Amino acid sequence: LLCLKLREIVVPAVVIRGEPVWLNCTYDLGNETLYSIKWHKNNVEFYRYLPEDRPPGQKYELAGIHLDVSTTIPL
Repeated sequence: LLCLKLREIVVPAVVIRGEPVWLNCTYDLGNETLYSIKWHKNNVEFYRYLPEDRPPGQKYELAGIHLDVSTTIPL
């Protein structure tokens, strides 16, 4: 059985409307290769990172989410 080890997820509990928020996911793949990372709000995907895709990051429109992909950090 292969899986990643989730080390930390940083998501603020409370945010002032309109203020920027930094979301972070720290993990350990061991000797494996990352396939994808996906972020969801209320079970709806708003961002996907697949290292093999070009471009690797893709955002999806979702009410209340304003994603600036220029500030995402490649893995």
